[in-house]
Amino acid sequence: SQDEINTFSHLFDEAVNRNKENGTNYYTLSFSRNPDSNLLWSNYSQDDGYSITFKFKELFDGLTQDRNSGGPLPIASKVIYEKSEQKSKLLKLLSEIIDRFEDKTNKGNYDVNSDGFIINAITVLEWYSIFFKDECFSQEEEFRIAFLYLRNSDAKIYDCRISNGTFIPYVKIKIDCNSVKGVTIGPKNNMDINKEGLRKFLWKHEYDLTKVNISKSKIPYRY
Repeated sequence: SQDEINTFSHLFDEAVNRNKENGTNYYTLSFSRNPDSNLLWSNYSQDDGYSITFKFKELFDGLTQDRNSGGPLPIASKVIYEKSEQKSKLLKLLSEIIDRFEDKTNKGNYDVNSDGFIINAITVLEWYSIFFKDECFSQEEEFRIAFLYLRNSDAKIYDCRISNGTFIPYVKIKIDCNSVKGVTIGPKNNMDINKEGLRKFLWKHEYDLTKVNISKSKIPYRY
């Protein structure tokens, strides 16, 4: 009925507002599952630069250990582009929320702000907003790691950089050298000296060159 819809909508808004007041901020670290993407080389490095390949388990384990020593909570997932999959996940979650509202409101004196199930469900909706993306970006084949920070401590942990005249907040994280599997040189850079220069750079920063593969993009650009 309309009365039920109004009640559930009010309860949902209460839970969302409560989550905002005591909530969190998220920062994301983006990767691609395609190690040599023509689109990404063009969009992000003008076909120059370098692409770093990571060993995911070692990378994520290191971030999780940092969490145990007071660092942020990392959450990892591939980005979901298909609308049908997005709708399916949202409908399932919202159905569970409505079922909870029906059960609790029928018993009377229901306080949505103390219901851990609903608060967790709202948090999952926030996670979905991070890992859902429009289908037009599907060629990026993105994989993300999101970092959760308590909002009341946020100003203490972030720095700002300027991009296109806008201040962009960001956080610094520690990356274990052992999680780096390889480095690919961009398709536009055809100088032989580039590979040796990269080796010198990695050696200077204490990377084990027997474990880091240096390669050249296989995209056949011609100039």
